[in-house]
Amino acid sequence: MSEAAEAARAVERAEEQKPVDFGMLTGAQKRVFDQIEAGSAIQDIFEPSPPPVRKRNLAICGPAESLKFAPVHRAGEWEIWGHAGAWTRLKQWDRWFELHQPKFFRHDPEGTHAAHWAWLRGQGKPIYTVEPVPEISSCVVYPKKRIVDLFGSHFFTSTAAWMLALAIEEGWEHIGLFGIEMANDDEHRIQRKGVQHFLGIQTFLGRTYYLPEGCDLAIPGPLYGFDDPTPWALRLEKRKETARQRLSQAEAEATQAQYKRGYYQGMAEDCDFFRRHLAPDE
Repeated sequence: MSEAAEAARAVERAEEQKPVDFGMLTGAQKRVFDQIEAGSAIQDIFEPSPPPVRKRNLAICGPAESLKFAPVHRAGEWEIWGHAGAWTRLKQWDRWFELHQPKFFRHDPEGTHAAHWAWLRGQGKPIYTVEPVPEISSCVVYPKKRIVDLFGSHFFTSTAAWMLALAIEEGWEHIGLFGIEMANDDEHRIQRKGVQHFLGIQTFLGRTYYLPEGCDLAIPGPLYGFDDPTPWALRLEKRKETARQRLSQAEAEATQAQYKRGYYQGMAEDCDFFRRHLAPDE
């Protein structure tokens, strides 16, 4: 090897041995990279925050139909977290999450949120909110900064996603989702991906989760570049296109029929008018 090549290789080796500059990282993210550099196992990197002595299983509950499967009768084995419309049905719970701006539920004494607001103020167990709410005596402000420092801010698309992130950070070994199905494409298309992301992190850390049978969250999307549409999917897409075409045709026909109806109704009314006012007496 020539002297020039030897010198170039020496420079490369020196560069490789330099410590990685994590100066742009802060907080929990820097801690993660420091531990990766030190060779820590992934389970040790995501070391849970010191929690109180508690159960091993966690149930995160929402208002959808599968809430009926929540293990509320096994309180000795499961901790129960609830949110959203489940407050009218979930009688046994340990923590509640009301992660909306208080203006949406606080100043509505006679509106649609009045009963919910009264219920929130009457509870004595922890209720997580986005900011202090003095009227709720058991209010706990959600630790947003700590969670976002650890996970980033890209996947918090619903209250359920925030709940899952906190559960993962606390180190729950097994998480069950009940009453959280996100089956409505219009409302839940974006929210669904956030929940699925955190379920993936739970699996990545060697922990487990449970979804009720038939839950839409258990249905993965196609793998971009790898999954070709199946014959069944192609057939459904063709059927959908046919339905749209026929719907468009039916709407056009309905518009035309409405026009004809108005035309003939006007003709009949004209006949009545002429008979009353212009026709000779019989």
